[in-house]
Amino acid sequence: ELVAIDAAIAAGQSVRGVARRFGISVDAVRSILREVRARRLVGREVAYVYNPQFEVPGAEGIVMASLPDEGGPVNGRPRPPRDLPPYLQELYRFPLLSAECERHLFRQYNFLKFKADRMRKCIDPQEVADDVLDEIEAVLAQADAVKNKILKANLRLVVSIARRHVGYSSDFFEAVSDGNMALMRAVEKFDYARGFKFSTYASWAIMRTYPRTIPEQRYAAVRLVTGVDE
Repeated sequence: ELVAIDAAIAAGQSVRGVARRFGISVDAVRSILREVRARRLVGREVAYVYNPQFEVPGAEGIVMASLPDEGGPVNGRPRPPRDLPPYLQELYRFPLLSAECERHLFRQYNFLKFKADRMRKCIDPQEVADDVLDEIEAVLAQADAVKNKILKANLRLVVSIARRHVGYSSDFFEAVSDGNMALMRAVEKFDYARGFKFSTYASWAIMRTYPRTIPEQRYAAVRLVTGVDE
């Protein structure tokens, strides 16, 4: 019944209509929807790179504070290569991150997921209030927003590596697509506390995908790149 009621709401039926259809009260329908929502949150995978700093008293105030240069450009904004398609040239509108800002954003991203994970593990799906679920979902949405900042600042790295490996051959767009997926996985696994630059780690992760994307004979002649070309 939980699944059927949730499916009916998802299909666009009103709460009152569903209540009439199943012969239960409006409050009962809302309670069931709340439980389904809670169970989804509990069952959702929330992976993060743990850091002991997350459990220090006052950690949230420190981690979530803004940096003066957050999102600011580093060495200006380089001009995109003229031979890139317009939608790829748009990637150069997003500034590179300073080392300090990069660490700050990765710390925020993982802390927010750590916080949401701790919160959801404390809920009882049959007893939880809507405002608690709202708060957990808001924290996860905040984490996604931070992740998008990191991705936007590094998408040009994928294009740069793809160009160096395959040029504008028929493999280029497939290489960019595979590289974007590798970049997203790298964001999930990167440990900022080790002191490495994310671009170095991400470059390695992106290039690992290319034996599947680039014909073997071409890949054998490629010189590996571990940095950005801006």
